[in-house]
Amino acid sequence: MNALEVFARCMSNKPYTTDFKIYSKRYLQKAVKELEQIDEFEKCIRLVKYISDRFDHELNYLTSEVLS
Repeated sequence: MNALEVFARCMSNKPYTTDFKIYSKRYLQKAVKELEQIDEFEKCIRLVKYISDRFDHELNYLTSEVLS
């Protein structure tokens, strides 16, 4: 896993590998730990926020649009 590549793909709205496998929450958390180890703290913060937004099921249900 290349944490910088994972970060770049998530920030460009591509939350999946080049094989089109969706990144799991656990996989993204491992990327955060790897980013911490290489002192990329700003990217860690952004990726943690991305994880919390992406996997917040309550927020995702509340923001769904009602079609008329």
